[in-house]
Amino acid sequence: MPPNKALQLTANSAIQLWFGSLLASTSGAWAASEALLAAAERRSVGRRVEVADSTFILRATARSAGATGFPPGEKHIALVFVLAASPEAADQGAIDLLESTGWSDVQLEERGAVNVERLNGEPDFVNAYERCLAAGSAGIIFEDPLEQ
Repeated sequence: MPPNKALQLTANSAIQLWFGSLLASTSGAWAASEALLAAAERRSVGRRVEVADSTFILRATARSAGATGFPPGEKHIALVFVLAASPEAADQGAIDLLESTGWSDVQLEERGAVNVERLNGEPDFVNAYERCLAAGSAGIIFEDPLEQ
């Protein structure tokens, strides 16, 4: 288990299916639902936020920098939930979280707004989403390494 509680571990199975099912469906653009916007009011983390943030989920790959509990250089899939005012801010928030918890060579692969209604079926995602709402970001690292 990684030493930082911002990230948790889960098995790799069906990553693409899970990720796709967590995204809010929109017509051509990512958008948060009204329920999401209501739920995603920023919990203050030492800064004032003028606009209600949206909750984004990002799929990324990253390499262990050695302080993660995984062998240095090992590549893993990460799902990161981020409260952010824009997609670009969500991208930077995901990179910041992963790098601050011992991951490097972060490659963002996909991003979307969270479909809150679809979280209920998967406890790992509910847990990460709730931690994100409380802290601004949280993630899940998939245990099985990717091929180098």
